Amino acid sequence: MASKDFGSMLNKPHLQAAENTVVPPDPRVPTRVRVTLEQLIPYDGNPRKSKNPDYDEIKESIRNRGLDHPPNITREKPTDPYMIKDGGNTRLQILNELWEETQEQRFYELECMFHPWTDDLDILVGHMVENELRGRMLFIERAIAASRIKGMLEKLDNKELSIRESSKRITSIGWTIDHSALAQLLYSHDILFPVIPEAFWSGIGRDSVKKIRKLLETSRKYWDQVSNQDDSQFEDIWPRVFTALDGGFDIDEAENKLTSEMALLLDGPITTVRAQLQAITEGVDIPIKRPSQVESAPAISEKKPTPENKATTQGALNQSPTVKSEPLVPEETSDNVVELRPDSTTPTDTFSTEPEINEAAKTAPPLQTQDIQEPELGAPSSFKYLLELTTEELQGMAGDTAVTYAERHNLAFCVARATDVGFHGQDGWHSGFVVYPPNQEQLDFIRDDLGYVVNYQYLFQLSIALRSSEVKEVPQPWNTSPHPLNQDRGHAEFTDYFSIKAPNVRAFILGMMLHDDDPASGHTPAFQMLTELEAIIGVLMNRMMTEQGRLW
Repeated sequence: MASKDFGSMLNKPHLQAAENTVVPPDPRVPTRVRVTLEQLIPYDGNPRKSKNPDYDEIKESIRNRGLDHPPNITREKPTDPYMIKDGGNTRLQILNELWEETQEQRFYELECMFHPWTDDLDILVGHMVENELRGRMLFIERAIAASRIKGMLEKLDNKELSIRESSKRITSIGWTIDHSALAQLLYSHDILFPVIPEAFWSGIGRDSVKKIRKLLETSRKYWDQVSNQDDSQFEDIWPRVFTALDGGFDIDEAENKLTSEMALLLDGPITTVRAQLQAITEGVDIPIKRPSQVESAPAISEKKPTPENKATTQGALNQSPTVKSEPLVPEETSDNVVELRPDSTTPTDTFSTEPEINEAAKTAPPLQTQDIQEPELGAPSSFKYLLELTTEELQGMAGDTAVTYAERHNLAFCVARATDVGFHGQDGWHSGFVVYPPNQEQLDFIRDDLGYVVNYQYLFQLSIALRSSEVKEVPQPWNTSPHPLNQDRGHAEFTDYFSIKAPNVRAFILGMMLHDDDPASGHTPAFQMLTELEAIIGVLMNRMMTEQGRLW
């Protein structure tokens, strides 16, 4: 009876409450303590957010051998749960998984070394040191940690710290890092990470960041030299281009897209912009100025609106896979070229090599010889850089050049980058772009002007230069026939004639350049673009012949 009464007394509520309110203090020196998984939590500020690449191997080792190295633990107050102090979140996660899988006590209870609490900065640095020793952290994880640690130090000092001073302070508290490495980490976190986060989480590292930084510095320097007050700010241009590429970010593609975007905003030829950027990169001392504005192709027939401006076709155009741009409508018509209408079967005249020169062009002072660089006009040596590019890079460059040329000659609605419409060619070989008017009214628009017809046929023939006749992969409505301007129209002679004439487009432009005697005219950049496009296609064809043993 007495024994029963004694047990009842032990279970009285007032004794339980008194027991629960007694919380012993934590040790003031490092001490081994035994804890369970229920008492232990991970460090929520751990810089490593990605899964440890050795996770599966570590898990199998712990399953077979047990936990050889229990993590160090700490906590700020005795009422808090124990927390991983300086590395061990992966091991803790694995122990929880093994406990759920096996219910073996050896995974549930562990003996850890307890360390008295210091501060958040010490905990963060401790995790970084541990992660650095174990290696294979993502570059952006290190960048996030560096930014947080620098911020903590500045908060402690109540002032902003330089990169060099920050690197000294961080090194003094345990994480060895030099100022150049810290600068790259902070640049990545503060400037690039907000724009291309997926690229960083996909694993781009220090070498890629150095290339991107060099690209942006060169492009910014160029833009500052050639832009006007009315132009966009460079800090508004590059983030827009880079963000569109995030998710499958490629530095070479980003460079091509940024160059193309600057050329579009400057209304100049991409070849000139690329040559000037290359000169800045290589330290070549040449005059850097705003590239010449590209004019429309010579007008052949009377002035008329392009299909994009017609309300009846607006809906159809919105479904086109290419990005629409405002069409360039010729301001003048030429009286010395006979117009050829769609119902014509044979041409009644040919192009004149003596177009009119307006009075402003006659009185404009000639440019100095050094202002025009020979490589820009198509010297073979100027295209040596193409040999260093991958096939995908060449195809991307060809697509950008073709689209830019088409936009400046009122043909934007019928040219698209191969990547934009999902065309992969045969075994990955193609010219980088496809050509085809997506509806009948636009087809009529092209056929109604000799200039559009010849430029269209020229681009079309380059677009199929690497295409096998057996390829059926071009998605509708971009699947072309041998004579796309002759679909079901019965004008075989018409299309055959201009298929023959199309390769002479560049020669015709060169003739106008020489006749005008003004290298700054719109003919020069048009000639440059077509020359570069031919060079790219030529390199691709040579490479395809070498690697595949075929020319089509």
